Amino acid sequence: DIAYYRRSKQELDALPTTGHLHHLLTKTYTPCVFTTIWLCLSRQARLTARNPHLTKSRIIQVVVVGLLLGTLFWQLDQSDFNAIFAVMFFAILNLAVSGMATIPGIIEERRVIYRQT
Repeated sequence: DIAYYRRSKQELDALPTTGHLHHLLTKTYTPCVFTTIWLCLSRQARLTARNPHLTKSRIIQVVVVGLLLGTLFWQLDQSDFNAIFAVMFFAILNLAVSGMATIPGIIEERRVIYRQT
């Protein structure tokens, strides 16, 4: 990778520093935010579709947590704010903890996303 970088840098340094070509080569490529979001979402949808085991495990996890919350708080008194906040806290905490497991994968995929966009 280092040799490729050095060779590429030498080739870019050899190009002219004025004119239309220089402007195109030095312009920073920043895609629109919506384009970036769309690319990331479509890429994640393809990756999810290619991994059926992950999809099945996530569906099972959602069903189990849903049944757990449903049975724990089946006949909950609507005026008991502590219990209502406990349900909300448990649901949000579960979402946060299960989402944290995907962070290392997202960090690893950043290089690929940067390269493809």
